[in-house]
Amino acid sequence: SYIKLFAPLSFAYDYAAKGKQVDVLFLNLGLLVLTPEGARSFTIEGRHASKELSLL
Repeated sequence: SYIKLFAPLSFAYDYAAKGKQVDVLFLNLGLLVLTPEGARSFTIEGRHASKELSLL
């Protein structure tokens, strides 16, 4: 879940900070998680699944 949230946001920030154009569709996944419904829809996968914490 960490990668799903922060990868799109960090790449977009990095490119925008360098004056590059960022496609809004690229940000949709990261921005979705910023809503309560979006946060509830994400789960931790793989080896970290047993460590899942409640976000809300």
